[in-house]
Amino acid sequence: MTTPVEAPLSTRFGLSLRQRIWIPIAAAVVAQAGAALVLGSRWPFRAIGAATAALIGIIVAERLIHRPIRTLANQLLRGDSELSVDPGHSSQGRDPFRSIVLGMEAMTAAIEARKALLQDADASLRSSEARYRDLFETNPHPMVVFDTETLEIIAANDAAVRQYGYSRQQFLRMTVRHLMSGPSTDDVPSALARMGLDHDSSVEAEHRRRDGVIIVVEITSNRMRFPNRNAAIAMFVDITERKLAERQNRRRTEMLAGLYEDARDHAGSLRPVDVAAGIVRTAADRLGGARAWIIRVD
Repeated sequence: MTTPVEAPLSTRFGLSLRQRIWIPIAAAVVAQAGAALVLGSRWPFRAIGAATAALIGIIVAERLIHRPIRTLANQLLRGDSELSVDPGHSSQGRDPFRSIVLGMEAMTAAIEARKALLQDADASLRSSEARYRDLFETNPHPMVVFDTETLEIIAANDAAVRQYGYSRQQFLRMTVRHLMSGPSTDDVPSALARMGLDHDSSVEAEHRRRDGVIIVVEITSNRMRFPNRNAAIAMFVDITERKLAERQNRRRTEMLAGLYEDARDHAGSLRPVDVAAGIVRTAADRLGGARAWIIRVD
């Protein structure tokens, strides 16, 4: 059983304190000067010998044990705003040791709850990573992941292996410069620009396959998060056949435009053979001399 005592205390630290302290009904402590101090429920305190001596036992118990325990208990109880602790067991009660136990139990429960949340988040992250890895590996278009500081290739999918002819192990010993046709002496910013990084749209570039064949690719790239590295992912779509078809269509369009102009220039002639000769001559010039034998013009 304890009783409150309110009294001015002169401590060994030179501080004058007046505070409410819970002490046992009967207690004896050794004063600074060696005299006994008797405290009990019938008198606040009685000094025998040195009235100004510090109450070392009470000060030590209050300052070094009870007060730190109460402070720590409060910190623990405030550690998680979602915790619900019985107010009757708060650290303001008369048993700070029980409060610290309750605080530790509450913190343990909070840690376990956070651990469960982290485990769920980790499982979700692993599942998400697996889905993105599958999308990368099974994408029908060639894709690589590369370091934006060294340009080293970090990963390549199966489509990249098929298109360029390099194995995965060979890709991992290369940089994206090795895929570009022409000189590979570009500095990093220039190389990144050729890779279309930070562009609002895709870019076109010529790449060289392992067998030396030059292909035209459409590059789309974006920065990405990669463990401990600044990286980007790039997709290389082979548009060589499309570019060839575009050139052929452009040549046909130019040829037809030329034939139309020649036909219009000879429209006033009354001799059909002159009109035909002019058209054939234009066609031969544009398609090549091998077709000039169709009509011989003197």
